[in-house]
Amino acid sequence: MDFYGRPHPQLNRFEYWELRVIWLMLRGECFRIPIFDSSRKNGRRGLKSVLILDPARFQHIVQGNQLVGWRYVDYSRNSPLSSQVFLPEEVWHEKLPNPFDF
Repeated sequence: MDFYGRPHPQLNRFEYWELRVIWLMLRGECFRIPIFDSSRKNGRRGLKSVLILDPARFQHIVQGNQLVGWRYVDYSRNSPLSSQVFLPEEVWHEKLPNPFDF
């Protein structure tokens, strides 16, 4: 499957990249959650879609100066995902340099 041809059922290729850039420009960071297909092909799970979520809904979880997780909180009815905690490797996080937030 050409993931970037249709990265999400409601987004085309242009809208996907546009959303990534908009979040980076508005908030200085972008959070993406990959959704994998539950069936395995050749022993691997295929990438099904990617959710691009509001950075204001994420809180970093730090222990001993190390990022150990991300807490996603959203109680709205329109949320594409329920509130939960992610491991760092489960979140694709991009951020622009920010001298006020190391």
